[in-house]
Amino acid sequence: MTTTQNISGAGEEDIGGLLIPQSRSIQAKDISLFLLRILLFIAGLNLAIWGSRLALTRIHSVVATEAFINGKIVTLTSPIEGQVMMLDELRSGQPIEMATALAQIINPDLDPWLRDATYEMAVERSRLDNLTQQLGQQNRNIAPSRAYHDYQSQQLQYQSSIQLASQGVRQAQIRLQTAREEAALARISFERLLPLAEQGAIPLQQVEETSQNWTISQQAVQQAEIEVENKRIELNSIQQQAIQLLPPYPSVSQEQLAVQDIQRQINETHDRIAAREAAISQAKIDPKHQDHPLKPPFPGVIWEVLVGPEEQVTTGQPMVRLLNCEQLWVDAFVSVDDLPRVNLGSTAKIKLYNGELELSGKVATVRSRLTGVQDLGQDSAINPPNLTEKQVAQLRIELNEPEQLTSAVDSAAAFCNVGQIAQVEILVKS
Repeated sequence: MTTTQNISGAGEEDIGGLLIPQSRSIQAKDISLFLLRILLFIAGLNLAIWGSRLALTRIHSVVATEAFINGKIVTLTSPIEGQVMMLDELRSGQPIEMATALAQIINPDLDPWLRDATYEMAVERSRLDNLTQQLGQQNRNIAPSRAYHDYQSQQLQYQSSIQLASQGVRQAQIRLQTAREEAALARISFERLLPLAEQGAIPLQQVEETSQNWTISQQAVQQAEIEVENKRIELNSIQQQAIQLLPPYPSVSQEQLAVQDIQRQINETHDRIAAREAAISQAKIDPKHQDHPLKPPFPGVIWEVLVGPEEQVTTGQPMVRLLNCEQLWVDAFVSVDDLPRVNLGSTAKIKLYNGELELSGKVATVRSRLTGVQDLGQDSAINPPNLTEKQVAQLRIELNEPEQLTSAVDSAAAFCNVGQIAQVEILVKS
């Protein structure tokens, strides 16, 4: 590259065989440098704006390092021991309605027990008929004397009173036994429903009604016990009167002793038949001796099926795990360094990564190794991680409008969005 002088004295610069005026070359370099400075200024300005926004965000909010939608899981258990009969094919992700029977638990012991109990009662009735015939034959064989006739006449009067009193005692005892069984059933029903109410699976009012029924049945037991005691006192009084007022007992023949023994057996057989009839009647209404449908206490989605068709189950055995789509929340994880800036009740903004859905809520609980609270989420669909060795804290955020997660047509197939990753920003005071 060479520089020459033209006639007018202006310098020229030789660039690649072309003669360019030196003043124009200097002007082009200045323009390039000016444009470069503008670009650098714009980049620096954008960087400054981004840094300012980041600083403002750090001042006014805490951003979760990880967050996802979670929900409550309720396990339905078998109310009795029996065999599972599926009413329909059950699968994970299947939507269900409240109080819809999912399966039937069949009690295989009910029919054999009733058959055996009915047979035993028939045997007792046949024995009673035979004893009655024997009593009539023995009475015909006795040649009573006048003294025995007078004694027997008075004895029959007392025996009639004693039998009536004894029958009153037996009936009171049967009512007491029935009241005790009803109280036991009420207690079993209360103990079975109480854990479901504590889990939120059924309304608390239903448990209160069951508790009231239990209290009423206990009062009925107390009244029946008082009635039995009064009947026994009445019977004892009549027996004492008979001992004091009856004349001396005349000599008794072997035939008369046989009559007394037969009468005793008849009374005992009557008692066994009455007890057997009461047991059969109670068995027909006892929940332990009935087939039971498995019904969900709320609408939701099947999370997991734990038993199969015709499988044998025991009382209390888990059968189906249900996701309650009416109880959804967000589990968010933040650094323990940001934990002092987060308070219970802090407002949170949530946005799902798989769509444009934006939600809001409030911080309900905090779980971390610093707070000492690490037992949350035991009934969650997605179990929280062990935070013992991690420098993060778990925040449970209650949603203001959780129904937004279930408004989509395919929400059941997507398990009401449980497990979906979300971006969470918790607003804090500066």
